[in-house]
Amino acid sequence: LSQPVSVRKLLLYTTETVPDDEIDEKRRYKFPYLACELLVSDIPSIYSAIVENKKHLKLLFDFLTQPSPLPPSLSLYFVRVLQTLYNKRPQEVTDYIQKQDGTLAYNFVRHIE
Repeated sequence: LSQPVSVRKLLLYTTETVPDDEIDEKRRYKFPYLACELLVSDIPSIYSAIVENKKHLKLLFDFLTQPSPLPPSLSLYFVRVLQTLYNKRPQEVTDYIQKQDGTLAYNFVRHIE
């Protein structure tokens, strides 16, 4: 599960909006839920795989670049994953956020209604 390809796929399931015309209920509901549960489970190698690969952190935070309103279920998964990462690896997450040029903060704030 901590292989880069697996972590990327889990992050995509957790943060990627499924088009309305896609009827596959597993892709829309079950896969994001299970991916989130795996990402927040107590597996240190998954946390390491995410924070040590900046592309994975970028993929996670790219969720905020989507237009408003964000899907409620995916928003919940995003917050759970980010909160878990911050609780388990606070220095790495803080360093990543601080190195952003302000677009991350802008993307976050624009979704507050």
